[in-house]
Amino acid sequence: MKKIIISAILMTCITMGYSAAAQDDELGADVGTDEEMVDAPEGEAEGDSGGHTAVEAEAPIAPVAEPTGPVTHIVGAHLMLGGAGIIEDSDSEEIRARFAGGFGFYYNYQLKNNLALAAGLDFIGRGGRYDVDVQDSTQETKIYWRRMELPFGVVYEPIPNLRVGGALVLSFTLGGKYKIDDEDYSFKTEDWDKTRRFNINPRLYAGYTIPVGPITLVPGLMWEMDLINVYKEDDDDDTDDGDIALRAMNLMVTIGAQYGLPF
Repeated sequence: MKKIIISAILMTCITMGYSAAAQDDELGADVGTDEEMVDAPEGEAEGDSGGHTAVEAEAPIAPVAEPTGPVTHIVGAHLMLGGAGIIEDSDSEEIRARFAGGFGFYYNYQLKNNLALAAGLDFIGRGGRYDVDVQDSTQETKIYWRRMELPFGVVYEPIPNLRVGGALVLSFTLGGKYKIDDEDYSFKTEDWDKTRRFNINPRLYAGYTIPVGPITLVPGLMWEMDLINVYKEDDDDDTDDGDIALRAMNLMVTIGAQYGLPF
């Protein structure tokens, strides 16, 4: 009887032990599941974060525009309107100015923001008018030379927009004519025998730049004068032309437009 009771007690304890172990296993499984459920959003969040990072890394980066440096090459054109006169060393004639015009093209190479080398090609009128006493009457004579000029010089801006410059000009006379009273005469061979076709001129210039969209307007004032006597000295000439010293001089208003090349 005692053996039966002890056996029953042992069986009961074993059964209770198995039941407790089973409950512990189920509780552990539930806790693990809860932890996975709690960790899952973090994993998803990390996954989302990693995904965003990948997208950001793959997204194209817009190129940053590099700052543009100062313009180096400038081209332009200008018109010239004003007075043309002749400087004479003798007092035999009173010489007055006459209207003259011209046009040209130029190129500036910027050494600095306010300093440039300048070169150009101009077509300009030169000449003057004077009175000649012929017997008992006075005749008005007008002289006009058409010249092609090549200026080489510098342009400097002491303050923004204000520019001054100087150049040495190679001047070539392409043609000429004179008018006595109301009759026009073109230069003939004998006239060219007394007149120089080549001259050298100093030129002074001042102007002001006005930006207008992609171009710049440049009104200004220009002066230049011949260095070499226009008339050739001829000792065999019976007239007094060889003793006359004439030098053409121009004072003109200019209006130009220029553009900075994008290279």
